[in-house]
Amino acid sequence: MALAGYIARRLLLLVPVMLGVTLVTFSLTWVATQGDLSRGYVTLKMTDRQVEQLKHAKGFDQPFYIQYGNYLARLATGDLGVTKTAGFGERPINDVIAQRFPATIELTIVAMLFAVLIGIPLGTLSAIRRDKPLDHVSRIAALSGVSIPIFWLGLILKMTFATHTGISLFPLGGRYSTSLAFTHPVLFEPKPTGLLLVDTLLAGDVDAFGDAFLHIVLPGVTLGYATMAIITRMMRSSMLEVLRQDYVRTALAKGLPQRLVYKKHARANAMLPTVTVIGLAFGSLLGGAVLTETIFQWPGLGEWSTQAIASVDSNAVLSFTILVAIIYVVANLAVDIVYAYLDPRVRLG
Repeated sequence: MALAGYIARRLLLLVPVMLGVTLVTFSLTWVATQGDLSRGYVTLKMTDRQVEQLKHAKGFDQPFYIQYGNYLARLATGDLGVTKTAGFGERPINDVIAQRFPATIELTIVAMLFAVLIGIPLGTLSAIRRDKPLDHVSRIAALSGVSIPIFWLGLILKMTFATHTGISLFPLGGRYSTSLAFTHPVLFEPKPTGLLLVDTLLAGDVDAFGDAFLHIVLPGVTLGYATMAIITRMMRSSMLEVLRQDYVRTALAKGLPQRLVYKKHARANAMLPTVTVIGLAFGSLLGGAVLTETIFQWPGLGEWSTQAIASVDSNAVLSFTILVAIIYVVANLAVDIVYAYLDPRVRLG
């Protein structure tokens, strides 16, 4: 019951947070458009009279606070307007999000898996073998990860794996090979989950899965490298602190195998602060996806948002910002719940 009450209170706290996010993003958009938010709804086929009718119907001719209230009402009903970004025509933003969101989520999940599967073991071993060659290598890798800009890393990886003959170990862009799309319908037909790696496995198409996997390697590494570095540093720091505790030294003094002590006692407790970093990093990865998707021509929300900014598509930019904020807040909530579950010392009251 205590955990359920804690979750309920955290959910209630999300309301003012999201109101604050919508107020800030709406205000910035309102200023950028000089108070004329109707631009995001006006299409080329509309006459001047129709534009005026649209402004009156949606309240775009009203003061700021009324427009903000109307925006919240439209947001509550799922009306995000239309996008006029080049290449998308005049389509409802909901359709674009539904089409492109799976690609962004798949890239984010792969990047997070790369960061976690490399960062946690590397940080653990670095702490256990402190000041040894492995520790020095991991510290250099972690330092470079938090220092190298995403766009620079992506370009370097593309230059590294590109060859003068046009052949590379990993594809340099896109989500799948267009040459395979004709013989593997699972790559372009409507899919159950929208995640290519999952859907190709469900369809039993090994060749399509291999192609999709090769396409996601470089953007996944690019997006997840900085997070991997942060997890490695956090895990190493937490592990070093735990290894100094009396219960760890006592367990080793009693003759328990080092591997058992490090795995069962030390690493389990060192994971608590790392879990916080992992959860918060998931939301931040969506922000990094903007640059990564642009560099690798990944057909996700990040690439769409970049084109929307270049096209001054206020509706699209505003919708993308709200979506990222919602995901970030939900990830933060999930971290708090997991932390409260794992650590009984956390006060739920």
